[in-house]
This record gives sequence, structure tokens and C-alpha cells, in this order.
Amino acid sequence: MYVLRLHYNNTRWNDTGTWDVRHSRVKIRKWTLLPGGEKGRELLRLAALACAGHRFLHDLSYDPHRMRRNPSHPLRLEVLLATHLPMDREKTGVSVLGSGIEIGDDETIRALSKAECR
Repeated sequence: MYVLRLHYNNTRWNDTGTWDVRHSRVKIRKWTLLPGGEKGRELLRLAALACAGHRFLHDLSYDPHRMRRNPSHPLRLEVLLATHLPMDREKTGVSVLGSGIEIGDDETIRALSKAECR
């Protein structure tokens, strides 16, 4: 599975933005450089959050609730993923899919519906 695009809101180091690894609509970059320091580390953690999904967040080695810039607003994360046969999907499955999560100020984590995502 590849992370193609990541939208994030209210993150501690990167605030609000988009991380896009696509070179064009049909190709991904061979290399994607990340910024050094905390910003790059946070982007990797956001990608791990997106790939883990809301059911497996508690298995990560860091607390996603501490990644919020403004503690009174939720951290919102939306991802576009490319899946591959046979590990990520069945032959008739979708090759590109989107999902999202929201991490609230009351320590709730919820999956975003399709209508709530971009």
C-alpha cells in the first residue's frame, strides 16, 4: 500500500496542509524528501496513523492525542491510498481508496465517513 496524498488539520508541527507524493495523476515520485527534524517525523507519524486506521491506533508507539496543535480542536487526517494485489485487496477490489480519522479533544478517535472527506 502507498500513501498518495495526506490532508491534515491542527497538527502540532505541520499545522494544516497536504502532503502529496504523486508526480502526476498516474505516477508517483521515485523519491519523496521529507523536511528534517520534528516536521518530517510528524509527517511519518501521520502516514502511520492513516495506514493504521482508527482500530489500530492504540498499537502505535506514540500518543496521537499529543499531536494536536490546538488542544481544543480535533486533529483531522484524510488519506488517499493505492492498494496492490494480492496483499491489500482482492482482484475485484478498489485500487485507490480514501479514508479519514478525527482525534478529538476528549480523547475520542472516530473514523470519518465518505461524505466528511474531501
